[in-house]
This record gives sequence, structure tokens and C-alpha cells, in this order.
Amino acid sequence: MDQKQKTRFRNSKKWKDFRTKKRKEQKTDPVTGNKLCRQANLHHLCLDENRYDDISNEDNFVFLGNFTHKVLHWLGGNTKWDSKKWQKRLAELRKLCELMDELNGK
Repeated sequence: MDQKQKTRFRNSKKWKDFRTKKRKEQKTDPVTGNKLCRQANLHHLCLDENRYDDISNEDNFVFLGNFTHKVLHWLGGNTKWDSKKWQKRLAELRKLCELMDELNGK
């Protein structure tokens, strides 16, 4: 699917109804624990563009706060999910957090 087709799908009644249903089921961002706001994103966990409009497997979707959604895409390489990239970025982030703990006596 190209971006235009994705936008058309996200504007469809099928998607809007599905999104509303999922939104009622999930109230918080699973990463931050914060209450989801109106700008929350229903994120596709499977990034196969051929299955973009397949909502038959509800486990393929999770609501994320706007910032968490952006971070997740950044970790994985933005447009094409890259397993090595997110693993490297998380490892570096962990090192920084551990150093901060050490420097702050935690």
C-alpha cells in the first residue's frame, strides 16, 4: 500500500469503527502508563504493507501515546523496521541510564 491508500483506509468507516472499539478497550499507554489522550495512535505491530488493512487479528494493534509512537518508529528505523537498529539504540540507551544511576548514587 502506498501512503495515499493508507490514508484512504484510515479514513474508512471500517477503520474508524475498529479504532473506536480498540480505544474503549485500552485506556493507557503500555510503555509510559500514562492515560491515552485524543492524539493517541493505533499502532500496527506487523508492518507488512500488504496486510496494512487487515484488522482480523486484533493482537496486531496497540494504542500508543503520540510520543511513544514516535519513539518506537525512531527506534526501529522510522519507515522500514530494522531489528539490529532498535536493539543497538536500546542498548546504548540502557548504558546511559546505568551511567546516570551510577553518577547519581542509585
